[in-house]
Amino acid sequence: MAIERVLIGQLTAEDADLYSAAREILAGACIQSTVDIYGVDRSALVELVCELRELERHYARMSLITDEEEQ
Repeated sequence: MAIERVLIGQLTAEDADLYSAAREILAGACIQSTVDIYGVDRSALVELVCELRELERHYARMSLITDEEEQ
């Protein structure tokens, strides 16, 4: 799965395209046009975007916990 390779920094060329496409989606781009531009698998892109969003939520929760502990 691409997310593990993203996290450990061992991206293949295909992973890099998929990750770049996912970043576009997270920034608000349309999924279909991004798939067309990057030439990536739509289902793999959707899966990666979901995983990246989950990571964002996790880090946001951790940030809140840290902020509360510091106060």
